[in-house]
Amino acid sequence: MGYTATAATKKIKVGYSIPLNVSFGVEINRALKVAVPMLNKAGGITVKGERYDLEVKVLDDQYNADKARTNAERFIYQDGFKHIFYLGSVPVIAAFPVTEKAGALMLAGASTDKHLMPPSRYTFRSAEGPLAKAVKFKFVRDHFPNAKTIVLTEQDDEAGKADGRRVAKIAPYYNFKLLDTLYYPRGSKDFTSIATKIKSINPDIVVFAATEAGTAIGLQIKALRIAGYTGGVAKTEELNMKELKSVASNEQLEGLIGKVGPDLDPNVSQLFKDFKKNFIAEYGEWPTIYYGFLSALHMFKAAVEKADSLEVEDIAKAIEGGLEWETFSGGFMNIKRQDIGINRMAGCIAGASFGVVTNGKHVYEKSYSIQEVYRAASKVYGISR
Repeated sequence: MGYTATAATKKIKVGYSIPLNVSFGVEINRALKVAVPMLNKAGGITVKGERYDLEVKVLDDQYNADKARTNAERFIYQDGFKHIFYLGSVPVIAAFPVTEKAGALMLAGASTDKHLMPPSRYTFRSAEGPLAKAVKFKFVRDHFPNAKTIVLTEQDDEAGKADGRRVAKIAPYYNFKLLDTLYYPRGSKDFTSIATKIKSINPDIVVFAATEAGTAIGLQIKALRIAGYTGGVAKTEELNMKELKSVASNEQLEGLIGKVGPDLDPNVSQLFKDFKKNFIAEYGEWPTIYYGFLSALHMFKAAVEKADSLEVEDIAKAIEGGLEWETFSGGFMNIKRQDIGINRMAGCIAGASFGVVTNGKHVYEKSYSIQEVYRAASKVYGISR
């Protein structure tokens, strides 16, 4: 049931459903081909004194609910997997009822909280979750100390709606007045009408969606500048500078703030340095990678080894007992979500670093430790471990 034994080695097989029609999914898929061998070379996963290598099978869900549900059924009922990773709100919401019913573990990276709601028992967040939004808006406040008003743009889907509700709660805490939230269909290319409306509202800052950190954001910024908007622009997630610069000029992008990956953080770990070296050796380039989505690998290892078992019930109990782990982008830990009625360790937070686009480059500006992220989340949401 998801793990095999041979004379040569023992393996734990897991499934990972990834949208391969978007850039972040493509890069995570490529990164797995470097990250998994690194994990195995470093000793794999130890259970009851025996070593296992991790083997990840990837299926493409195209960020589509039906495909995501089908992938879950295939992983469980055809492949016999009991440990499954997912990424993206729409796929996660579609798949977790299948995994829960089958008693399979799901480690998920998504903006939504719906997959964590009772009676969910075996579904956990493995990537940085909504709680980190508190410290992200702290950075927006720190960077724009005199700003008073914001307008938010979001994708018109579950991820965007969830993020919109979250920002509406957080903004007042940092003394921002949220003037409006404007939604657009995922995949939009023309943002002229949105830009014109924002120019008429004229907020101090425009804050962009929690996802699509490249082309869609670049097109919005370009449209805003053409419309004559001269205020601040902020992205609370990582910036894909290659995609941004493919559609917007350096002048239009100047001053954009956003989260930075560990490659721009001066305090990177040796684990990250080794990963970057191996990735470049494999592919000959270094793209934008959303490291939180790789966190499932190291979270799974930490949870299995803490449980000292491959049984889903044991792993779930180990996570809910409090779990901390290190991944390429630094330390992670799980947390309760009392703010939405979840009194189990189903949430997840991590440290965060931010920077500002200057002369076409994303330049590191400031870091917040995992303890600072936790304190901000505790104050805003009233949660605890």
